[in-house]
Amino acid sequence: TKKRTHTRGRAKCPASFLMFLALGQAGNLSTYQFRGVKTGRSFPNAFTLIELLLVIAVIAILAALLLPALASAKTKAGQAVCLNNGRQIGLAATLYTYDADGRLPLCQNWGRAWGRDHALRRDSVWMPELLEPYIGKNTGAPRPGQRRQSRLPQSVFACPVGVRTDDTRAGWMAELFVKNDHVTYVWNHIYLKKVRNTYEVQRPVSGRRASDCVSSSIAALAWELPCYNPDQMPHRKGLVLSYLDGHLARVPGSTKEHSWWAYHSRDGWEEAGTPAATATNLRRLARCWFCVGLRHALGL
Repeated sequence: TKKRTHTRGRAKCPASFLMFLALGQAGNLSTYQFRGVKTGRSFPNAFTLIELLLVIAVIAILAALLLPALASAKTKAGQAVCLNNGRQIGLAATLYTYDADGRLPLCQNWGRAWGRDHALRRDSVWMPELLEPYIGKNTGAPRPGQRRQSRLPQSVFACPVGVRTDDTRAGWMAELFVKNDHVTYVWNHIYLKKVRNTYEVQRPVSGRRASDCVSSSIAALAWELPCYNPDQMPHRKGLVLSYLDGHLARVPGSTKEHSWWAYHSRDGWEEAGTPAATATNLRRLARCWFCVGLRHALGL
C-alpha cells in the first residue's frame, strides 16, 4: 500500500519561491517576506531606503558637476575641428595661388547660395570646386534630387558647430546652408567700401594677386556663418577666420556691429585694421615666431 502523505497545516510553496530561497542562500541576502512567509535568513548587505536616497543624491551631484565639463569639452572639440577645417582651406588656397601664378582663386562669388550676385565668371564654380584638387570633394553637398533636404554634413567645408547654429537675426540661415551645399565657410569675394554703403567692385578678392594687400596677417580669405549676432556665433560668441598668410584665429563678435563681414572683411586688404586688432595679431605672430625659434633651438 502506498504511504499517505500528511499535508494538513503545511503551506504550499510555489516553485518561484523555492528558487528565490535557493538564490537567497547562495547570495547571503537579507530577510525577505513573501506573502507573509518569512525565510528566516539574515541580510547584512541590504540597502535601507535612506542609504538608497543618499546614493541617488551623490549620483545627481556628480552628474551636475560633470555635465558642464562634458559640454565644455564638446564645445572645444567642435572648435578644434573648425580650426582644422579652416587650416586646410587656407593651405589649399595657398597651393592654388602658387599654381595660378600668384593669383587667388577666382570664385563666381561668395558661395552657391548667392546665385549670380556680383558674379565674376559665367560657370558655376565656387570655393569648394576650385579647392577640390587640393583637399578633396565637398562630401557634405546634397545628393542629386535632395538639394532642399536639410542634414548634418561631415565635410571639411562645414563646421560641426556652425551648421547646427541658428541666428534669430537671420531666420533664413538654415535654408542658406542647404542652398550653399552645406558649406558654412564664406569666401571673401568682395568687401564693402570704407563707408559701408556699396561694394568695392573694382578690387575684388577673387582673382586678385596675393601680394596686393596691406597686411596679410589680418586679410581674411574666408569666414564662417553665422556672423551676425555675437550671442549666436558658433564658437563662444566668436567665429573662426582663415587669413591670407595661412594662420587661423578665433575672433570674438561685437554687440556694436550687426555683421562681422560688413565691418571687418576689408581689414588687411585696404587698411591695416583697427589698432586693437593689429596689436592682437602682432602678439599672435610674436608667439608663433617665438615657438618656431624655440623648436629650432631645441632641434625639434
